[in-house]
Amino acid sequence: MRALFLAFLIGAVLDFNSGFSARRVRAESTSPNDLEVHQIISGLLEGLPTEAQYPEIKDCISGTDKISENFSLAISSYKLSTAESATQTLKYLAAALNQFPRFLDCNPVERDLSRVYHSLNVFQNPLTFSFAENKSLKVNEREIHWYLDQAMKFFEAKRWKDFGFYLGTCLGKVGGSGIQVIGY
Repeated sequence: MRALFLAFLIGAVLDFNSGFSARRVRAESTSPNDLEVHQIISGLLEGLPTEAQYPEIKDCISGTDKISENFSLAISSYKLSTAESATQTLKYLAAALNQFPRFLDCNPVERDLSRVYHSLNVFQNPLTFSFAENKSLKVNEREIHWYLDQAMKFFEAKRWKDFGFYLGTCLGKVGGSGIQVIGY
């Protein structure tokens, strides 16, 4: 039952037919493999502000191709340094994280799942968004530019766990904004 609930929650967050322009971004050629995606997730969990102890993630995840592709698309989009590409970057990151329903089902702490879901929802549908090229990126009045910039640098350096850590920090900052997204 919980798996169905989680699949519904995560699936309801992201609708890629909305919010994307016709301009397509090509994925970076540095897509991580399955083991490297596990490192990203491990870092992500460390970056999220939570007291939960997470289980071994290796057994929870399979089929990481779509995750890798979306992380690569996020990097490519981020490099464009426009407000539109910053919005797309957030959506690609949320889409990559949206591919974790089996992983999320492995976590018995539902409070933490709801925080991750809330952060994903904010990435997809921010109530406020501001962008100043190479200086500032605020989502719901929370500054995440430096953390997102660090994540992108670590992705390019293939330091997967560090990439995940800073991505988790971004999710934690946005999810901890106290701003609830009720509907869209």
